[in-house]
Amino acid sequence: VVAGDPENYAAAFAQAPRLLKPHAAIVFTDVLAFDSATSAGGVLNPANRDAKSIAMRELLETVESDERFVTALTPTGTGLLVAVKK
Repeated sequence: VVAGDPENYAAAFAQAPRLLKPHAAIVFTDVLAFDSATSAGGVLNPANRDAKSIAMRELLETVESDERFVTALTPTGTGLLVAVKK
């Protein structure tokens, strides 16, 4: 499970292909960037250009385009991205 600063997300996913065995999952929390009342719509609002929203959009694009993983994005809480290694 990956949480915290946006830098943690990119670093964790960069290591995931090497560290995870087939069928293992990595879960990213708060990927919709709804972590505060001032989130201005987070990732879902294209006009929102705060650092966390930009980082989460980049993470979503990177993880979902990686053919080594099957992904699912859920709106649970502030957003969960689950990536399972093929």
